[in-house]
Amino acid sequence: MQFLQPIDLERFLGDAKETGRRQHLRLRLALQGRLHLGETATPITFYDISQFGAAFKTDKWLLIDEMVKIETSDLPLIYAKVRWRNHPNYGVSFENPFQLKDFAGYLAKRAD
Repeated sequence: MQFLQPIDLERFLGDAKETGRRQHLRLRLALQGRLHLGETATPITFYDISQFGAAFKTDKWLLIDEMVKIETSDLPLIYAKVRWRNHPNYGVSFENPFQLKDFAGYLAKRAD
């Protein structure tokens, strides 16, 4: 993300606190990956990702609170927990959220 003029980053990121809603910078994108459950690996397609979690589609049935391992060509290995499901759509929270600068760097490389 790039702004045409300098912004007050603290104010920009703090707006969610004022509304009481849990909001994070989210990107809508198509990113291919592989979901690992034990010895099984299955393809997934992210359609929404933030520093703290992601939403993706997969044909695999997953359980709420199930721990998964996700790999992509653009991001480091991700360990996550399934938080919601509406098969074939799932949402996960990352066990180790990305730092904003690292997350932006990964996505910037993808844009090149």
